Amino acid sequence: MAMDHRRGEHKKWATRIAAILCAVVATSSSFAANKCIDAKGKVTYQDIACEGPIAAQKPVDTSDAFNTKPSRPASVPPVDSRSGSVDKAYANAHGAWRGPAQFQVTVGGVRDGAAQTVTPMVIELKQSGEVVGVIPAPGCTISGLATQFVAEYMASIDISLKGCRDDRFNTRFTGYLTATKASKEAKLNLNGLTMKLPTRQLQQTSLEAVLKR
Repeated sequence: MAMDHRRGEHKKWATRIAAILCAVVATSSSFAANKCIDAKGKVTYQDIACEGPIAAQKPVDTSDAFNTKPSRPASVPPVDSRSGSVDKAYANAHGAWRGPAQFQVTVGGVRDGAAQTVTPMVIELKQSGEVVGVIPAPGCTISGLATQFVAEYMASIDISLKGCRDDRFNTRFTGYLTATKASKEAKLNLNGLTMKLPTRQLQQTSLEAVLKR
């Protein structure tokens, strides 16, 4: 009887986990960002329709941001397997990246579990050094600067998040993006520090992501 009871409990938990995974996949499929270009050629990413004289831009789909299979941008030439050439898409930190990002908040050294959020994001490091992007689910827009760090596949990033529905995410972040040719992915690690008033507690907000082309 005890064995049957345990089997029944395991079956219930398996059913619940499957339902949660299905919900995550269904939710992630609804996220999309619009790549907007104004009359002066300035590029921004936003989760609302573009405005202005050049408003009709192709949406940047983030529905497969949780998919580990990389997609190749049209501007990157295919790999010539006969010559053994390296996929240039992951040899340089510049360009557009997308994938799942995770927010975490720690206040006074204590992690706030309710603030943990995993959501798709799009971020672009331009050759000019400008950084733009969007995290559609929490409503965040990304703007800032990036510079090369050590090598072309690494970038030092200084950005600000604005418009997030959770005000704790609306802060300045600094950190690094590192692309890896072997795994064909880039890892983004950013941290922001603010002082909460009137308690004067130190709040640390981290943003980590595993990104693909």
